[in-house]
Amino acid sequence: PYVERDRPSPQNVYGESKALAERRVQAAHPGAIVARTSAFFGPWDDASFVSEVLRTLARGGVVRAANDVVVSPTYVPDLADAALTLLVDGAAGVWHLATPGAITWLDLAREAAARGGFDPRLVLGCSRADLALPAPRPSFSALASGRGQLLRPLDDALARFFEEREPEP
Repeated sequence: PYVERDRPSPQNVYGESKALAERRVQAAHPGAIVARTSAFFGPWDDASFVSEVLRTLARGGVVRAANDVVVSPTYVPDLADAALTLLVDGAAGVWHLATPGAITWLDLAREAAARGGFDPRLVLGCSRADLALPAPRPSFSALASGRGQLLRPLDDALARFFEEREPEP
């Protein structure tokens, strides 16, 4: 996984805008905290990948998820807690705030399906090319921290997600 000292290598306009924003923030305020994270999901976020997987399965659909893209999901309540901890502690600089470890979108979707009471076989693996996404994306964007791990493991985050989320109407 990438750590804070690794040089960013954006692959699309969105990534370039994030890298530019990091540089501008650090130039304007060297004491700022720059948090890098990815693959958000949270109990109140209906637009996240995890929520979309559950919604699709609840409607009787089949989910297609990339089996060749690796990420480090980020549970939003843990992200907020970690960011506040860094702020209170007077931290500065770049921090990777993501769940430890790495997982493919396919495996994340299947784990969410199983925990949500759905048949994980309804989540079909495909390549990122098969998804025909409008912008290029890295095949591996897992994050780790060389400065200190502040988020809890994915297993714990998913358990809390299912405890805390609002059920679909």
